Amino acid sequence: MNHNYLLMQLGLNSNSKFTHQFNIKYNEFCKLLISQIKTLARTSPNLVMLSDKTIRKQNSFDPEKIYNFFKIFESKLINFIVESTSTSITEDKRRIFLKFNTNKNNYILSANISFQYHVLLYYKPNNIVSKYQNELLTLSNNATHAKNNLNVKGNNIIISIFNKLGYQNLNELELFKIFFNNQSLVDEIQNKIRKEEEEHAKFVKQEKRILKKLDDLLVEIYSTKSILLDEKKLMEGEDGCSCSFYLKHKTKINVEKIPYIVQKEFLLRLDELINIMKNKI
Repeated sequence: MNHNYLLMQLGLNSNSKFTHQFNIKYNEFCKLLISQIKTLARTSPNLVMLSDKTIRKQNSFDPEKIYNFFKIFESKLINFIVESTSTSITEDKRRIFLKFNTNKNNYILSANISFQYHVLLYYKPNNIVSKYQNELLTLSNNATHAKNNLNVKGNNIIISIFNKLGYQNLNELELFKIFFNNQSLVDEIQNKIRKEEEEHAKFVKQEKRILKKLDDLLVEIYSTKSILLDEKKLMEGEDGCSCSFYLKHKTKINVEKIPYIVQKEFLLRLDELINIMKNKI
């Protein structure tokens, strides 16, 4: 651990009155936070379809409610310096987080609140999904066939043009010299091959169009756990809520020597956070 930071919620190797009071208030704040998250992340059943056309019920919640909760909480932090509520997105994970801090006599109390949840993709219950999947399979096979034909036709085009010019059984160096010194020949070959590429490109374009239609039929299902995590578990990908407080100073912190005016200020600020949370945002 960086000695310039003091992770308050983990408990300190100190019997000071300040750390004892802080941890009591911290725990109260966390309980209120988790209570809010439990309410907002309440799930309801949604009908979804699997890729094999099986229809099932899948529970999901509305993450927009959590985001709005963070934004409202942020708006009430009048005695803190706030970094606006943000989100991060990975392939199957989403995170909503808020950072804020306050300072007194060169001591900084900072906080990170994060909520992480899991995302799964399903299809909407719609028979047209099967139609698009079959079309996509046909187009994919056609595109593969066209690409294989393109390789054969491309070689045949080159061989045909070289035969007409009387070039046969050339090694790589001789081919390079011909191409290097005859740009019109290169252009002729490229133009003929480009025409053959159009068939393959046509299937690829159609594939993209069908994939877009299938994407439009996808629905996101969200799941999480209404539990409090430490930041390490959050970074490892576990779902839930994290709430961390740090005390920062320019030098190594000695808890016993934190000025009383600083202790009082930070405890008041924590009371403020508790009261905001108690008001049922």
